[in-house]
Amino acid sequence: MLDYLNEGFAVAGGDSGHLASENNDGDGAPNTYLPYLHDRDQVLAWIHNSIALFTPPAREFVKAYYGRDAAYSYYYGFSVGSETEWAQGQEGSLAEAFSIPILQNLVYDNLSYDSSTFDWGSNIDDVDDNAGVFIDETSTDLTAFREAGGKMLVSQGWADPYNAATLPIEYLEQLQSFFGGDVSDFFNVFMVPGGGHCGGASSYPSVPAKHRVIAALQAWVELGIKPETAVRAARPAAFRAPIAQRRGYAEAAADKIKLTLALPHQTIFKSSEVVQVNLSSESGDMGVLANHVPSIEQLKPGLIEVIAEQGGSKQWFASGGFAIVQPDNQLSVNAVEAYPLEDFSIENVRNQIAEAQKVASGSGSEVDIAEAQIELEVLESLQAALK
Repeated sequence: MLDYLNEGFAVAGGDSGHLASENNDGDGAPNTYLPYLHDRDQVLAWIHNSIALFTPPAREFVKAYYGRDAAYSYYYGFSVGSETEWAQGQEGSLAEAFSIPILQNLVYDNLSYDSSTFDWGSNIDDVDDNAGVFIDETSTDLTAFREAGGKMLVSQGWADPYNAATLPIEYLEQLQSFFGGDVSDFFNVFMVPGGGHCGGASSYPSVPAKHRVIAALQAWVELGIKPETAVRAARPAAFRAPIAQRRGYAEAAADKIKLTLALPHQTIFKSSEVVQVNLSSESGDMGVLANHVPSIEQLKPGLIEVIAEQGGSKQWFASGGFAIVQPDNQLSVNAVEAYPLEDFSIENVRNQIAEAQKVASGSGSEVDIAEAQIELEVLESLQAALK
């Protein structure tokens, strides 16, 4: 939430319809009574109703504080800090924290139930009858959402160890069947080669754990820029000695712009006054000076050059992201990954390109080939920037 607060959003968070203080401080555990799993309304709130119940008062708070209605509402989709921990060495406790409490509280209402006796042949019906009605049923009737101008982006990692990677694809097909054709005007699915569960996968460390999904959704909703490409990643494996900086051609603007350049785990500039920022976007290279027209641009692999004073500049190579030019000379650049250009070696980059080309043209798995093709695009852009 703080990431989006720093980017200028009004943010709000809720408790999913039940208090942690009344439910073992929010932690699931075997043989532990969890009141919310015995209350139909609280279970429904936990699964989905809390979003609908929470959003209207949250918007009213925003209106009361800022004196005007919120122009748009964005929902990120899951709570960063809970499911992401599963991918950080806690997989062994997942059954105890999640599955067993649901069986003992929601399915069988018996805290002494022994999960090791679960029969995958006959007990599945018990789960479907007592929990499936809450958890498994996903409606395809998004008519009201579509007619209201809503947009939805769904991302799914191919290497997700918990959820079947094909589920979003199956849901997309169900939507197409319900609406009788193409639904890409409001619903799109992006599959992430090597992506894990709600983030990165330990088996594919080169794949970014964070994705700027809200920035892509914002560009689609507010500017009509439909996202066509997925997140790309660059490995910081080609380091070398500093090189001379290039270009320094900002002379036209007397005023400066306030730049925020943020990475998932670092803020390089925060509302810092600079003269010019040069970016590589999907629509072409662009230079942002003071009084630039407001826009949202999807970044492609390439240079981010910041000119703070006449004759001097700093350069980073970014693998992708978004740039938002706001009124009053505000520029926010959110990059998936970015490293100082001088940290890369042209020789090491060429070696990486050769390795990626072998994989991309080889007989490996579809995931390996897709990852290699993504890496090639990034590395070739990096090679061009170093020349």
